[in-house]
Amino acid sequence: LLARAGTKPSDVKVISSMPQALAQCRGFIERCFPKAVLEAALSTAAAVEETVDREDAAAIGNRRAAELYGAEVLAEGIQDRSSNVTRFVVLAREDHPPTGDDKTSLAFAFAVEDRSGLLVSALEEFSKRGINLSKIESRPSKERLGVYIFLADSDGHRTEQPLAECLERVRQKCSFFRVLGSYPRCREQR
Repeated sequence: LLARAGTKPSDVKVISSMPQALAQCRGFIERCFPKAVLEAALSTAAAVEETVDREDAAAIGNRRAAELYGAEVLAEGIQDRSSNVTRFVVLAREDHPPTGDDKTSLAFAFAVEDRSGLLVSALEEFSKRGINLSKIESRPSKERLGVYIFLADSDGHRTEQPLAECLERVRQKCSFFRVLGSYPRCREQR
């Protein structure tokens, strides 16, 4: 928890951060600042930048943001679960070149004439080639009730075998298919 230099915890009436950070620190906020007004910011950095101009506010952000904006650390380790991680996406016109330790994200959906076994058939293409799917989730397509878009992350780079062949086979089974991109695997830095 960061604030303007000289701010005491008893001065804090407003806590600002991006919605995910506020949610990840809900227990701390309820215990230590039950009457604080929560304000959503576009990013944790933006919250810290705005907070240093106020005497009644604090922001949830990291130590680097405190250094950048001259904020003081009021409390550390305020997250409800220490394993919480927020993923960010960087968009570019071209993939990152293969590194040998990559991930690929994709989105796909099946025709409105959905039938039993379509999803299993697509997932088997990964299994047959020994390709790990580290994430798969479904989201409503908003086109029609019961039609979903599947978002998946796989090991490998889209241009390298066996993933390139697998993606082509999955594409043939889908009414909608997009490879969102390939990128180096994230290595945790804590």
